[in-house]
Amino acid sequence: MKRTPSDRERRRSIADAATLPRPAVVLYACIQQSQDAEPVMEELRKFAAARDWDVAAELCERRPIATPLDGRPYWAYAEELIRSRRAQGIVTQLRAMCGYYTEDRDRVNDLMAEHQVFILPTVLTATGAVPATAASVAR
Repeated sequence: MKRTPSDRERRRSIADAATLPRPAVVLYACIQQSQDAEPVMEELRKFAAARDWDVAAELCERRPIATPLDGRPYWAYAEELIRSRRAQGIVTQLRAMCGYYTEDRDRVNDLMAEHQVFILPTVLTATGAVPATAASVAR
């Protein structure tokens, strides 16, 4: 069987992709003290597993979502994992969990751009607003 140049290029691309390391991600949530963390974290685990991503850390803050990032100890660890290149992304349920206020969102966006990593919410809202509860949107 004779292969065309485009066939050879396609096969080379597939082989190259197979040799790339799997990205590592931080699973990050910021939930109310009374909320059950397991369903939220399980959703994040499944999301990462479906994409064949390795999990560098699972971090769940027990604080109101409006808590500034400087008031969240686990967020500091997530930043450390990004800065040290031990994680190439953050998976969270809602984007607001990684910066509720504009200045915090800008800080996170700068971090992501500086280190060329991604932040990916599993729940999207049409307006970008934070839903009443993440669980109600996820269902």
